[in-house]
Amino acid sequence: MLKKHLKKIEQQLEEQQTMLNQIRDALIQLINIQKKVLISDFRRAPTTNPQIPEPLSQTLEALKTFGAPATAFEISKITGRGRSRESECLNHLYHLGYVEKVKDGKTVRFKPKTLVNNHSH
Repeated sequence: MLKKHLKKIEQQLEEQQTMLNQIRDALIQLINIQKKVLISDFRRAPTTNPQIPEPLSQTLEALKTFGAPATAFEISKITGRGRSRESECLNHLYHLGYVEKVKDGKTVRFKPKTLVNNHSH
């Protein structure tokens, strides 16, 4: 009787493990889809507007080059300017509507707005 009960529990555990593996695989697929969407968003981001000042233009191009939501520090490594300067530029671009802020815990990341968002004023 006990062996039969243990065998049934073991079978249930195997079934649950199979379901967990399926859930994990589905989550991995969702993450991969999300990555493709983010990459697509970056590819559709508007080109630099010649009307914005050069420091902002340089920051926006660096952000697009980075290819993912980036911090001011990460952008500063591309432009060679200080983090605080890039933070000013990114926030200015945010207020002008060229970039979006993405909260990552306490960290603030920026990403270029897509053409759809940028022209829906």
